[in-house]
Amino acid sequence: MDYRVGQLIIDFYHQFPKVNLMVIALIDILRQVLESEVDIGIGINVAPNDRLVTIPLCKEEYVLTVSKRHPLANPDLH
Repeated sequence: MDYRVGQLIIDFYHQFPKVNLMVIALIDILRQVLESEVDIGIGINVAPNDRLVTIPLCKEEYVLTVSKRHPLANPDLH
């Protein structure tokens, strides 16, 4: 499970304790959503599918950190 999801699940459960929440492998989530076995699925890098509506939940920026002496620190590379 993605490290970011753990706290989201805990917070969701505290806010909605009567909602049944399950963690399932991504491949099973897609099948179960398409077959109406579950109401929603949350995943990372879900392949587009004409039978599904996907809504981005967040965007994440990654950065590279190097020493000022490293060749990648050259301002011309920005």
